[in-house]
Amino acid sequence: MTIRFEEKVSIENAQLVCQWSNSLGKSFQEQWMGPRIPFLLTLQALEGVFSIFDEQEFVGFIQKIRLEDSNLHIGRFFINPQKQGQGLDSQALRKFVSLAFENEDI
Repeated sequence: MTIRFEEKVSIENAQLVCQWSNSLGKSFQEQWMGPRIPFLLTLQALEGVFSIFDEQEFVGFIQKIRLEDSNLHIGRFFINPQKQGQGLDSQALRKFVSLAFENEDI
């Protein structure tokens, strides 16, 4: 398992996220996106995100929201439902937090 990140999400991968989220229903989407993002999820709602890859496979995304110069808030974090429970989510979160502390541009 080799986790890597790319800034932004391609249209093709954003469509996958919309499919994953929409397949899990409105209550799931409200839980992870909040009530302000309308169901069904659309591409426009996926801004300011980093794509998560395992090797070359797109497996999810993580959104960062910088609140202040020294504080970072992780907004939304989503892994393909078929890939959950395999350790990808915890490894991706740990790696993203480490990168954020190492690189101020994240």
